[in-house]
Amino acid sequence: MGHSACSADVIEEKSIKKFCPKEFAALEAEIKDYEKEESWEVIAQGFSCGEERAGAELNEAYYNLCEAFEKKTGLELGVGYHNSDDGDIYDEVTEVYWYVNGMYQLTPAGKKMQKYVETQSFVTFG
Repeated sequence: MGHSACSADVIEEKSIKKFCPKEFAALEAEIKDYEKEESWEVIAQGFSCGEERAGAELNEAYYNLCEAFEKKTGLELGVGYHNSDDGDIYDEVTEVYWYVNGMYQLTPAGKKMQKYVETQSFVTFG
């Protein structure tokens, strides 16, 4: 066990609702129904690990939202969960968060060098 550096391109729920109001409302309704069995935190943690939830309607609503968001923005939407007890006081992400993938692309010079360069992470203590 050890620390690792993590980051996410986080988007607020109000912004997701702006792009996909109908799909977000459908997901919220399914979450409300399903929360009788599991909390939103547990549901989000499952989705962030690639697990489908027991409720087929919940899975469908989540994937419909992600698909609609990608169609409207060209970016991949996902939900994540970070247990703040496992983190640090400097964490900007706590509990459930929404993220987007696809925000960045390599420059022409970076494309030429991509087979030689690898992004690596580290943490420090101090």
